Amino acid sequence: MSAEVEKCGQPKPCPPEPSAVSRLAFSIRETAQMLGVCEKSVRRLIARGLLKTSRALRHHRVTKQEIERFLKDTT
Repeated sequence: MSAEVEKCGQPKPCPPEPSAVSRLAFSIRETAQMLGVCEKSVRRLIARGLLKTSRALRHHRVTKQEIERFLKDTT
């Protein structure tokens, strides 16, 4: 079984499942999908301080507001 692979070497993620509840925060993978980049690029943005995350539950979560702020500031 061969999975499609993006340029950054990561397997292509599955499309997000629709949900009845509006989400307030997203994983690095989901953030990458929304921004149209690979996960490694999102991690670089976090490391450079261009994208802020929350680590309340041990894993990085990027808020919807932070994604919107980042897009507004960089366009």
